[in-house]
Amino acid sequence: MELKKILIKNEVVCLYRNKKHTENFFVGIVNMVDDDNIVFESLSREGEIDGLTLINNKDVFLIEKNNNYIEQMKKTPRNKDVTVFKEDNKDVKEVFFEHLSQNANIVEVEVNNSAHIDVRGRIANYDDQWLEIQVIKENQDNDGIAFCRIDDITVVNALI
Repeated sequence: MELKKILIKNEVVCLYRNKKHTENFFVGIVNMVDDDNIVFESLSREGEIDGLTLINNKDVFLIEKNNNYIEQMKKTPRNKDVTVFKEDNKDVKEVFFEHLSQNANIVEVEVNNSAHIDVRGRIANYDDQWLEIQVIKENQDNDGIAFCRIDDITVVNALI
């Protein structure tokens, strides 16, 4: 079964991608799906939208829908509107990066399933092979430039 048929736009789901730590999972509102990636509005434990997340489909091993936890999340009033993307037949990752670079969102990038934030900053540029990030320290000072190979990116969280 194709992931596009499982994940329905604007549906709240739980996505699991770490088989060793199933207590850690993503909860969000599905926004875009293609053969390679999923973009969703991340929900905090309180049920509020707290960012946009892109994850690589190949890492997802379990999807939950309509469980008690999700039903509670659906009842929570939202603090923000769901982001609307103009897709124009581009791939999900390209639309996502374009949106974040235009809106100067701070992103946190995980590469190669490291299970932690490898790079934090603003997207400066991207192409089909590399993502260029202006690195930002915790105190918001610039700290150089990082280049992440697009194919090695497993998760991108955009803070809203």
